[in-house]
Amino acid sequence: MLRYGENPDDHNVVATNFWYNTPWSNPDIQVQEYNPELARQILEEAGWIDEDGDGIREKDGVRLTLTWATNQRRLRTLVQAVGQQQLAEIGIEVQLVNLPSDIFFGSYGDGNPVALGEYDFWEFSTTPGSFPDPNHVYWTCAEIPSDDNPSGANDMALCDEELDALFQLQRTLADPDERREIFFQIQQIMHDNVYWLPMWHDPDLYALSARFENARIAPITQFWNSANWDVSS
Repeated sequence: MLRYGENPDDHNVVATNFWYNTPWSNPDIQVQEYNPELARQILEEAGWIDEDGDGIREKDGVRLTLTWATNQRRLRTLVQAVGQQQLAEIGIEVQLVNLPSDIFFGSYGDGNPVALGEYDFWEFSTTPGSFPDPNHVYWTCAEIPSDDNPSGANDMALCDEELDALFQLQRTLADPDERREIFFQIQQIMHDNVYWLPMWHDPDLYALSARFENARIAPITQFWNSANWDVSS
């Protein structure tokens, strides 16, 4: 339903890793298990208990409330609503935030609240890139936005020295197979630590007239070769 009736075999796919559906994707990584009972157990063991019986857990007087931000794209807001409901079932309160795209995708220098770290987690989609270099700017310590680096892309502010070392190592390798093995290690670390939770594979679908010539759709933009477009008579 959330995918507007598209063929589920083609499009309703949950990505397994950040570089899913590229040559860099680790085939051994599976979708994170949906296990509410295990989640409840982990929360209990960590001391998060629903002490007042209102359905939301507390610890040391702090209510377990998280903020989930995204833009106003309808599909993303629907996913937010489902996630809010599922997290409430295990005792986590989620406050939903929907920002205009120019703010949500803005930079640290623009005062973007996502880049400033004002939300606990946020939902977006991106193109991970392929050959020759997969996109990894979201994951390096040097890309954390700050006053000294307002254009940094790592809005998660994640700094994992092991990941940084592996990203640096793969840049020194010329053999694609060796680089791929390094990216397999990177993805395993990201999966084990749940640094990023894939929720779906977000396709861009285009319908082109048979008269529309020379269009070559690319992952980033459909307009990259628009100078070559033509319409036959």
